[in-house]
Amino acid sequence: MIKRLLNISFYSIIIFCIVSFLSFLFSLIFYSFKGTMPNLKVGFPFNFYYQFEIRDNCNGQDLLHGTNIKNFILNYIICLLLVLILNKFKLLNYIKSK
Repeated sequence: MIKRLLNISFYSIIIFCIVSFLSFLFSLIFYSFKGTMPNLKVGFPFNFYYQFEIRDNCNGQDLLHGTNIKNFILNYIICLLLVLILNKFKLLNYIKSK
């Protein structure tokens, strides 16, 4: 039982990291082509990290960023549910084949 929980936790963390990294790359590529390079949004389907630049005539440039922990947790829960659903289908297919 503990091995199964660790396995599900491991796969959900891996999927969460991959999806977050892909959303970071997509945001990086999108904003570099758009011409507003330091702007970033990370997280899919909910953005949990953002970074943007504010330009001012007097002070120059300011780079602001922030996180949203609620969206971070929601994204992880979505990945966890995805792994649980896939694990359930895998178990059902295994039982049907025997």
